[in-house]
Amino acid sequence: MEFSANRENEKLAKVLSEALQDQKFINLRIYDENGDRQITGLITNIDQEFRRLKVSHEDGIDWIPLDDLLSAEIAINYTESFN
Repeated sequence: MEFSANRENEKLAKVLSEALQDQKFINLRIYDENGDRQITGLITNIDQEFRRLKVSHEDGIDWIPLDDLLSAEIAINYTESFN
């Protein structure tokens, strides 16, 4: 079971790194005690000290704790602008 979790963490880290480096939009599914939520946006910072992501999306900017991330995938053909 622990091996599987490590593999998932490595996959998640790779997707997050690619999204930040290449400025690709990303779909995030985030744990919330009132029901999981989804955000599509751009990662603008990964704060390793506090284990969180800074994500710019259509509703603004959020800092998301890495421990709350349930899944992440590159958003294919997403071209929204948040300027």
